[in-house]
Amino acid sequence: MARGCCAWLTRKILHWTWCCTQSLLFLFPVPDFVGFGILYSFGSVLTIMSTMFLVGPVKQIKNMLKKNRIIATVVYLTSIALTLYCAIALEDGLLVLVCLLVQYVAYLWYCLTYIPFGQKMLAKVLLY
Repeated sequence: MARGCCAWLTRKILHWTWCCTQSLLFLFPVPDFVGFGILYSFGSVLTIMSTMFLVGPVKQIKNMLKKNRIIATVVYLTSIALTLYCAIALEDGLLVLVCLLVQYVAYLWYCLTYIPFGQKMLAKVLLY
């Protein structure tokens, strides 16, 4: 039984590592903002998927919809969708750049929800 458990955990960690590695590959610069916005957004989706391999998709979605992170989750996922829309449909580099900035800040804010008092600490540092 323990051997099966270790194999299961090893597979989860391997899948997580693969998704994280692939998401990092999407961060390499592309000559234009439109292409970079598309690749960066796909990397963001892979980053979310990588954590789903560790905790499972149902638990990940429940965690994302908790009271303390629902706003950060909605802003983050919306910014990914808007970045892709501006890049693919509008092909506007300036809008893509703005959406990427919002996406980055939303991801930072989302990550801080997992650190106790993380958002409050950052807000105090920035408002000081």
